[in-house]
Amino acid sequence: MVLLLLAAACAPTEDSGETAALPPADIREVQPPAEQEDDPDILVPFLSPMPALTLTLPTEGAAYFEVRAFDLESGTPWMGAALAVRDITSDATVLMLPRVPPRRDRAHSVGGNVVYAVALRAEAAGGRPGLYTGIAPQRLVYLQTDPPEGAALGWNLALRTEDGVRWAPLAVGLALENNLLGAESLDYGGGTSVGIEPGMHMDLATEDDVTAFDLPLAPEWSVGVPYAPPAEAYTEVEPLGSVLALYAYLDADGDNRRTGEEILGRACYAGYEARATWFDSPYDLLGALALENVGARAGWGVAIDTERGLVPLPDDAAERLVLMGACD
Repeated sequence: MVLLLLAAACAPTEDSGETAALPPADIREVQPPAEQEDDPDILVPFLSPMPALTLTLPTEGAAYFEVRAFDLESGTPWMGAALAVRDITSDATVLMLPRVPPRRDRAHSVGGNVVYAVALRAEAAGGRPGLYTGIAPQRLVYLQTDPPEGAALGWNLALRTEDGVRWAPLAVGLALENNLLGAESLDYGGGTSVGIEPGMHMDLATEDDVTAFDLPLAPEWSVGVPYAPPAEAYTEVEPLGSVLALYAYLDADGDNRRTGEEILGRACYAGYEARATWFDSPYDLLGALALENVGARAGWGVAIDTERGLVPLPDDAAERLVLMGACD
């Protein structure tokens, strides 16, 4: 059973993939580096075609795409050097893969199989790849032995779903989006079913009552926060950031802060409690995968807290929240 890893790194080093812009009139096979050609441990037919993966890429918000191996199942999280890192020059490209993964990646494989993440990165100072802006939900997996049903020996695409792992051949291709980017400021709002009286306040705070923002409550309310939460509101594990609830309370002592007052309402959407999230931008693959794992984005975002974890809300939904006594 192949274990796919859903939670997550950094500066590109070695590079062994080759690309060709689409639409190519004649894609030529490019031989991988010598260390990947003839491996005494893996037999590959000499005349077998070079594996190729078609990538659909965004033309804004990212400057590079990257393919990098990782392993989170063996105890200590590990990430490999970049198998490929290329600047984005068109909205589609073909990545020529080596016939077998490099030995350095196979050394950290799970059950003899190697798992790669395909990600997007912005440009940093000096023209080098910087923060991660997106990651494909599918993993690029090299199966060395005992392929499960729906997969084949060699390179495959795999997507983890609620029903298990869905396998696909490389010919299906991958589409990448800038799905790790949130907003620079928090802007959300809505209405209330909680009775409004003088002294009612809204408190944007963590579950252990670290307040990030507090202001008087109005029937049609909105919250705009142009800065990051205080450091004491950060989580203690990856990804680094905050998950904040919005509470309504009566500020009985008039000190403009919630100090033990009863919570009268909380922000809700579609029967779930809405959370504001703020996370640091990931500059390594482990951080990017951690963000993906909790369903959050770098910067500000608004999500609902479901049985499957945080589910980000679109911008228009984040402006239609309701303060209620209970969300269910």
